[in-house]
Amino acid sequence: VSTSLRRSHSWRPGELLRAYLALTKPNIIWLLLITTVPAMVVAQGGWPSTWLVVATLIGGVLTAGGANSINQFADREIDSRMERTRRRPLPSGVMAPGHAAVFGVALAKLDIRQEAERHSSLLDAITSWLGLGHYTRWPEAQRQSWLLEQLASNRPLLSQRQCPDLAPEDQAVMD
Repeated sequence: VSTSLRRSHSWRPGELLRAYLALTKPNIIWLLLITTVPAMVVAQGGWPSTWLVVATLIGGVLTAGGANSINQFADREIDSRMERTRRRPLPSGVMAPGHAAVFGVALAKLDIRQEAERHSSLLDAITSWLGLGHYTRWPEAQRQSWLLEQLASNRPLLSQRQCPDLAPEDQAVMD
């Protein structure tokens, strides 16, 4: 699979934009969205705050779109060999693989940063409890390295029973 962009001067203005959109797999994301709201209503026992619903849907779109983009980056070699997937942006050469990876990470990061303070507080409590130090005091490179290590692991980071002394706001994030 070529890692360079297709050298064509016949690109229409919206082709690259459509390629970025295709990376997110919007035809799959809508399945996430239509199941999210009913689950929120059931969990709340009624209609939750509209702001919460909107923020959750936006976050879901960003995270799922980011994950789908990263998945297409990871599967680009396989996609180039399958009839059904060879016209996707990476195997077709419309987009360079590095652009797709950066796009996917950026989308996921947008959602994670929405509640960065709450998530950082919980991660700080967890790393402190595990005796690893304070997550919030680590340099960004150490945070990213540790998070990637945890994501690559087959085991859960910890169960709620393992870390029972969480502050109420950290427990809310954990739940």
